[in-house]
Amino acid sequence: MQLGAENFLAFIEKELMPYIEEQYPIDNTKRCLFGHTLSGYFTLWVKFTRPELFQAYLSASPSVW
Repeated sequence: MQLGAENFLAFIEKELMPYIEEQYPIDNTKRCLFGHTLSGYFTLWVKFTRPELFQAYLSASPSVW
């Protein structure tokens, strides 16, 4: 999981977040990451590897078998 997860997180952090910040008026102090099943697992991984990136993490039914 890590290589794909690291690439996806790099995309979110370096491309998607700056694009959203420049296109829309947002509050950077209230960032939240949500995921369900496999993306819930990704959300937990981000929470434990990069906790400073988001202020809230919602992981619904994470697939952690």
